[in-house]
Amino acid sequence: MSIRVANFDGTFVELAQPAERIVSLVPSESETLHYLGAEDRIAGITKFCERPWSMFKAKPQVGGPKNPDVDRIRELEPDLILCNKEENEKDVVKELREIAPVHISFVVKVDEAAQLIADLGALTGCGEKADEMAAQIAQGRETVAGAKADYAFRRVLHLVWKDPYMTVSPDTYIYDLLMQTGLEPVIPRVKKRYPMIDADFIRECDPEAVFFPDEPYKFKFSDIDEFREEFADLACVRNEGLYKIDGATVTWFGYRTTLAFDYIAKVMRLP
Repeated sequence: MSIRVANFDGTFVELAQPAERIVSLVPSESETLHYLGAEDRIAGITKFCERPWSMFKAKPQVGGPKNPDVDRIRELEPDLILCNKEENEKDVVKELREIAPVHISFVVKVDEAAQLIADLGALTGCGEKADEMAAQIAQGRETVAGAKADYAFRRVLHLVWKDPYMTVSPDTYIYDLLMQTGLEPVIPRVKKRYPMIDADFIRECDPEAVFFPDEPYKFKFSDIDEFREEFADLACVRNEGLYKIDGATVTWFGYRTTLAFDYIAKVMRLP
């Protein structure tokens, strides 16, 4: 029985049987394959596919997502290649399609992350485990529904970069996740997925809390101390609403989505 899965752009990936030699150029999808029970089907990963570490050490590496070693990928003889619109250049994807079927993801909603898990389950013959992950996401939503009343704060500024500070927009997975967990991300009115913000904006929006993740920018406690000193008059500082959080749990879609709801609910109920 053939397998047919949609790409984000309306094209399709069609396989005669579950993939057995996958090259994944998307770190979050590599991790998801592991937790689906499909690690033995992975033939190659990028140098950024570090989770879990045991898989990173065991699998052949094919360079980075932006500039993968196409010749090395060809040598691995994949029957499926996983790409992402943001991670991989169009010219690279075109070249990879001459090697094997290519699945291209582009996730900006939690529901799309859940669909991606289902698609990866179908492509690897791990549908039952994918269903279990979907149930975990549903359970996470229930956890949030019962926890929101106990949140210490609601209006949150989620930083993704420093020098300059950058945040998220409604066209990002992080924004949708924060919204669905009952938070209210404060954002500038500009048409950029990850807009730059300055001190004036931060003072004007006066967030109740600020998230400092460890990726994509690796915020350190010294960065939080610097923010605390510069914005000592803001509510987020006065009320001790500065949180150093795990970036992968709120940034990586797929397996991490199954953890994100519980994680954010726990963080926001901290005194």
